[in-house]
Amino acid sequence: MMVAVARGFHQRHAVAAGVGDPLDLDDDDRAPCLGDRGIVEAALGDEVVEAGISREDRLAAPVQAEDPRRSLERAEHHADPPVLAQVGDRLAATAVDVEVGDPARAEHRERSDRALRRDVDVAVAGKRRGRHEEQRLSLDPITDVLADLVELLGHRPPSVPAPSDANTVGEMALTERVRRWQARGEHEHFRGHGIHVFRRAGEGPLLLFLHGFPSSSYDWRALLDELPDRAVLAFDFLGFGLSDKPRDHRYGLGWQADLTTELVRRHGDGRPVFLVGHDMGTSVATEVMARDLEGTLGWELSGVLLFNGSIVLEAASLTPAQRLLRGPLGPLAARLGSRRFFDRQFGALFSAGHPLDPAEAEDQWSLICHGGGRTIGHRLVHYLDERVELAPRWHGAIRDWGRLRLAWGLQDPVATTAVLAALRELHPGVPVTELPELGHYPQIEDPARMAAIVAEAVAPEPDGRRH
Repeated sequence: MMVAVARGFHQRHAVAAGVGDPLDLDDDDRAPCLGDRGIVEAALGDEVVEAGISREDRLAAPVQAEDPRRSLERAEHHADPPVLAQVGDRLAATAVDVEVGDPARAEHRERSDRALRRDVDVAVAGKRRGRHEEQRLSLDPITDVLADLVELLGHRPPSVPAPSDANTVGEMALTERVRRWQARGEHEHFRGHGIHVFRRAGEGPLLLFLHGFPSSSYDWRALLDELPDRAVLAFDFLGFGLSDKPRDHRYGLGWQADLTTELVRRHGDGRPVFLVGHDMGTSVATEVMARDLEGTLGWELSGVLLFNGSIVLEAASLTPAQRLLRGPLGPLAARLGSRRFFDRQFGALFSAGHPLDPAEAEDQWSLICHGGGRTIGHRLVHYLDERVELAPRWHGAIRDWGRLRLAWGLQDPVATTAVLAALRELHPGVPVTELPELGHYPQIEDPARMAAIVAEAVAPEPDGRRH
């Protein structure tokens, strides 16, 4: 199967094992390798996918040191059929033995070593994994990843034109509904990048909403309409929705947390902040909570409500799209993404009783494509690696931060009930509102219900304290 992909995608560029400059890819485009650091480059038109070849024989167990094909590892060959055949033969002989390396990336690596009150020892996920739940990509055979790519190829448009401007690949017009949402917000700047911000004056603590992957603050619009009198701050993280989507940026949740704290500083007016986080936004929230525990946050965090986020990644069941984007074929998968494939993947996140509305799918796809965002999915998904590397810090925040509440759509196929069980073990006695009939996007499926949960969470207790 790997042979077919390698041969089919090779048209006019070099095939190199271990050497060669990737075409149209900078350092951040380099996907995790198969094995160590060697690279096989293959091209579809002007688009490039990187896959790794081990320098320590993990890929080529059947190939002995004296095998003449070993000289191919570090030599570059331009459209040389005999060489391609030998490389293909080697790949085919060992494809089932390949595992995808998964080096974690984090913008604030130094924080991963900081203890939060006491050392963290969390092993809660493996024993709960259901028979049909996905394993982490690093444990999947490469054939599974390639099968996902073949499915994606089956959904792609007949042709993928070579872009003249990488920042506008996949651009499409925003829908009228999205344009109305855009008009309700403002465009601010942080560290040289434009950020879409929705804010509203009102009563009570400032409600801070952090969205998930791959969507945006647009997810909150119906819920916010259910809370018309509340002070609100919602924005699109860099790389998402209506915010800028720089192709050369290293997307890390530490950066997104810096953005979060700065926007609260600008617009919080010194009032307490109640944070609501979904999906990827739950991990940004845990970084904010960790900073609060350290005393470095700079503003009052009065409460946190998290829902349907794969905070304990080992307990989650990643989607095929996430696995593709996270793996060695991520750059290619991002560029080949189609509306049809998106509708199938995104629609699977919704419960049977509240299916994805076609208009919602159109809105979400237009927001993903806006500003060339469709082609950077492999960059944005790096937050999954950070969830592994920074687990001691972020799980420690879940355990130690006192005013935490959870709500959970139990029909979620990604942030499954195993994730919820892991969080309950991390923070025994944490208040949880279970939503048996809802999936991964409760705020879209039943915004009135989620608005009521938010309102209850921020309501003062009889003694005047807040939950």
